[in-house]
Amino acid sequence: MASFLSMGAAGSASLFVVGPGIAVALITTIFGLGAAIPAVVGYNYIQKAIRSKEDEITSFALRFRNRIVERSYVELHEGAAGFARGGDLVSPTLGSK
Repeated sequence: MASFLSMGAAGSASLFVVGPGIAVALITTIFGLGAAIPAVVGYNYIQKAIRSKEDEITSFALRFRNRIVERSYVELHEGAAGFARGGDLVSPTLGSK
C-alpha cells in the first residue's frame, strides 16, 4: 500500500519509489509463511491422529456389534432348542430344567 502512495506522491514508478514497499511486502510474506507452514504441519499431524483414533473406534464398534449379533443369534437358536427340551429360554447357558 505504501508503494502505491509513494508512486502517487512522486508521480513515477521507479525502483527507488516502489522498492521499499516491495521489501516490506516480502518481509511480511516471509513472516506469514513462517507462521503458516508450522500451522499446516501441526494441523496435518492432529488430523492424522484423529483419523487413526476414529478408525480404531470404528473397528471396535464393528467388532462389538458383531459379537453382540453373533451372541444373540447363538442364544436365540440355543434358547429355542433348550426350551423345546424343557430348558430355560432366557438364559440357556445357566443350566437346564
